[in-house]
Amino acid sequence: MDDFEIIKELGSGKQGAVYHVKNKITGEEVAIKKMKCENERAQQEAQHEIEIHKQLEFRYIENFKDSFTEFAWQILAQLILGINYIHSLTPRLVHRDLKPGNIFLTGTDDDLEVRIGDFGFSKQLDPNKSFLQSQKGTLWYFSPEILALKQFRISGDVWGIGVIIYELLTFERPFVGID
Repeated sequence: MDDFEIIKELGSGKQGAVYHVKNKITGEEVAIKKMKCENERAQQEAQHEIEIHKQLEFRYIENFKDSFTEFAWQILAQLILGINYIHSLTPRLVHRDLKPGNIFLTGTDDDLEVRIGDFGFSKQLDPNKSFLQSQKGTLWYFSPEILALKQFRISGDVWGIGVIIYELLTFERPFVGID
């Protein structure tokens, strides 16, 4: 949703809210429906609505442009492949600061690619030690092991990916509070 400026909420209901938005890049104004997908059934219903809407093309029916969920999975698949690559190196490399601000998109709207950046906190795992035990990175993306200053390997990065997935699909942080 970062590419869109919300002009106003058009309506909301049990399944979500619809917004009149303007694409910051193209200037095109469209309606975006942000769906509440709090459980598997809601996700299936949302996917069903998307599939039906894709088939409809008529003057008096709103045109379907794209599903952010499909876009999100495409981005996440590339992110996971990139992290899998650095974790498969010898010695293993741990990023330690995975967050949306360190994930860059290149290309065009039709051909976006992920680029993982900011390896300033990354660390190669010592083959003799094979674990880390430090708090490097961004608090919102720390795994429980990192918060507790326990030993960890790649689990911190895996947790960070999970938080990013949650944010990308819900537009919210999974944890609220200052503790």
